[in-house]
Amino acid sequence: MEHVELDRMLDSRKFLDRLYSFAYSRCGSSYEAEDLCSDILML
Repeated sequence: MEHVELDRMLDSRKFLDRLYSFAYSRCGSSYEAEDLCSDILML
């Protein structure tokens, strides 16, 4: 994945909503989902 494409994805509200939805479905609480999203984005 190119750097420019990654920047575009991180600015996309739709992408971040899908990421949060994924994390929430795995965790079940909003705090854990936010923590998981942060961990995913930091990689």
